[in-house]
Amino acid sequence: MTSYRFIQRALSGLAALIALSAVMFEAQAQSLPAPLPGTRVLESGNTSVTHGAMSNLFVPAAGTFYIDYAIEPGKELILTMVTAAQYQAISAGRKAEGQPVMKYIVSGSGRHSVTLERGNYHLAFTGGGSGTRLSYRGSLK
Repeated sequence: MTSYRFIQRALSGLAALIALSAVMFEAQAQSLPAPLPGTRVLESGNTSVTHGAMSNLFVPAAGTFYIDYAIEPGKELILTMVTAAQYQAISAGRKAEGQPVMKYIVSGSGRHSVTLERGNYHLAFTGGGSGTRLSYRGSLK
């Protein structure tokens, strides 16, 4: 009976730890900057980044693209955006021409922006190692 109580307490403690982790992540996820007035959300998500997370992104018109992010406390990721042509070169094992459209080391929560032309882009968050929790939202104005 004693071992049953020990197991029950251990499982109860584990459940509480999991619930606390979920609440902590939810609080971090809620810290995305407020959407800017007049922007249209093109892409958003919540994920755990182990080595990388990528999103294909179609920008329907020229404008300013905003990427909002919230990353698990104490962690950082590399945010990179490349054009479709750069992505195709990288995928084929060739060196991409030019510089990435955007590249930042990011942590906490924040926003970066860049002026884009209409077209296809690839947005990636890399790094993370053991599974860094991430919320993001990409908007166009």
